[in-house]
Amino acid sequence: MAQKLTTTISSNKVAVGEAFQIQFALSGSGGNFKLPPLSDFEVLEGPYQSSSTSIVNGSVTQSSSLTYILAPKKEGKIIIGPAT
Repeated sequence: MAQKLTTTISSNKVAVGEAFQIQFALSGSGGNFKLPPLSDFEVLEGPYQSSSTSIVNGSVTQSSSLTYILAPKKEGKIIIGPAT
């Protein structure tokens, strides 16, 4: 199974200092990923890590995720780059 990396956020518009959640989830057969730079944000909580392994009829599926609670440090449009 090919790896799939998805990023989800709880809100795409927040005020300076307002908290939001971001989750990076990797599904597929193992592996790690590198987070994008988060220097424009204050990390309020996290990382919270979750992982699971499922074996069905000899087929192994693994998934893992990292979740953070962040708050922007400045006004304006901030683009979070891709995790790789």
